[in-house]
Amino acid sequence: MDIEGNELTAIGHIDILRDDEVIYTFENPAPGAQLSYTDNSAQQGNNTYKVIPYSTTGDNGLDVEGTVYCGVVVPELPTNVVLTLDGDVATLTWDAPTQGEGGGYINPDGLIYTIYDTSYGEIIADGITGNSFSITVPIYEGMQYGFNLAIGVRNAAGTNEEGPITSRPQSR
Repeated sequence: MDIEGNELTAIGHIDILRDDEVIYTFENPAPGAQLSYTDNSAQQGNNTYKVIPYSTTGDNGLDVEGTVYCGVVVPELPTNVVLTLDGDVATLTWDAPTQGEGGGYINPDGLIYTIYDTSYGEIIADGITGNSFSITVPIYEGMQYGFNLAIGVRNAAGTNEEGPITSRPQSR
C-alpha cells in the first residue's frame, strides 16, 4: 500500500543502505514480493541498515532503519579450569567458552589459548588450540611449593586475558 492506503501497482526500485551508502538496489520489484539480500561485506561490529522504496516517478517512500551487530565478539573465559599433577607433569584442562561477552556469537574453531605463570608474570605457552596443556615441573625432595597458572583466550575479535587462576601446592 502507498502512504495514502492505496494498493500499489508498481515500485520503481528499493535501495538498501549500510551506514548511509547504497549497497544494493532491487529494480522494479513486484508489489508484495518477498525480497532478501545478504551483505557479505558487512563490517565487524555494528552496522546500520536503511531500506528506502521509490515510486516509478522517483519519489521516495517511508524508510525503515535498524542496527545489527555482525561478526564475532571477544570470547568469554574458559570454565571448569582444573590443574592436576601426575608425577612431575602438571596438566591444565578447561572447557572452551561457548559464547562471547554479552552472549554474542563466537566460532569455537577460532579460539586460541595462552597459559600464564602468574607467579612470575610470564607466558608459558601461546597458540594452543585444544583444551589442555601439560608441562614438566621440577620436583625437589622435601620441598613444598606451589604454582599459579591462568589461561587467556582470544579470537579474531580480541582477547580475554588471564582467566581463572589455579594453584596447587605440592610437597615431596
